[in-house]
Amino acid sequence: MEDDAFVLRIYPYAESDAIVVVLTRQSGKLRLICRGLKRPQNALHGIISPFNLVSIRFSADDPHQLGRLFEASLNQGFYLQPERLSDFYFCSHMAEVLLSVEIDPQYGARIYRLVSALVSCIAHRGYTPADLLYFYFWLLRLEGWHPDVGVCGRCHRPFSGENPPAFFQDADLAVVCEACRLPGESSERPEMEKFVALQTCMLRRPPDEVTDTAGVSSNISSFISRYSRKISDITGKKYKSLVFIQ
Repeated sequence: MEDDAFVLRIYPYAESDAIVVVLTRQSGKLRLICRGLKRPQNALHGIISPFNLVSIRFSADDPHQLGRLFEASLNQGFYLQPERLSDFYFCSHMAEVLLSVEIDPQYGARIYRLVSALVSCIAHRGYTPADLLYFYFWLLRLEGWHPDVGVCGRCHRPFSGENPPAFFQDADLAVVCEACRLPGESSERPEMEKFVALQTCMLRRPPDEVTDTAGVSSNISSFISRYSRKISDITGKKYKSLVFIQ
């Protein structure tokens, strides 16, 4: 089989072999044995490296079992630049999150394109916090964990003049209409409006067409914290790599 892949992680295996975990365009996440990868003279040494975008030839009859990686060619390499360590930490965080998430096969290709677009984008102009928010937003949305911005998070009725948004439900990243707001629930309207505007801005950028951060507010740290908390709650993981990019 042949596919495009993003190299998530490499683990030592036996004396000179390695287990390579990749996110592929068509087959989701795979764990593949690469024979002799740890030998410096191996043809794949440097090609199969974390955060590289590659094309691979492999066999994997069962996605839950180890497959075999036979060949690979480099589509885009990740090159660590000392003055841009945030690029490395961002890719590390993406890999750490993707390793812990069960990716829906229905949206696996779009998640691959999301990651590929982000890697290409930061290689061109460097990491910005808006990239992290974009990654979180589309991963949650494609996995079905993000409420629709245009409907109430409780009754699922579309917002309108007669059914306006009234309350930001922080834990679920949902906006609730006035009819569903419970006694004692309140939130600052500017914060709710900013959240809706931010989601609307994200929706204008399909998950494989991120090129810049124009229109995204620079004051997004509180929303990044909310999204990272949501992902941690879903996966039950605390992400060490996040410390270096917040």
